[in-house]
Amino acid sequence: MSFFLELQKNIASTPVEKCIINYIINHPNEVIEMTMEDLARETYTSRSTISRFCKKNGYDGFNSLKIQLAIELNMFLKDEVSVNTSLPFDKGDDSLTIVDKIISQIHTRS
Repeated sequence: MSFFLELQKNIASTPVEKCIINYIINHPNEVIEMTMEDLARETYTSRSTISRFCKKNGYDGFNSLKIQLAIELNMFLKDEVSVNTSLPFDKGDDSLTIVDKIISQIHTRS
């Protein structure tokens, strides 16, 4: 199961653990670069709370959690879908313009 799904599965945790989970989900790139002290400071917890959280979620420690998080993020980057540049979109197009262009493409193909 994916790292993020595992964390979300534990959303019924304590309020402190929910705070840590939410921070990790909302700031995954930052967490990879953080120390345990940094995450504790950002979540208004302590190093021991972060350590217990990691162990409760099946990791040997904070570094183990960060490694798994990095692996998961790397998998997401590899799975990103490339943009088909043959589509009639321009960089500055707003949502309405994009929808209009899609509809017009559908009509021309029909």
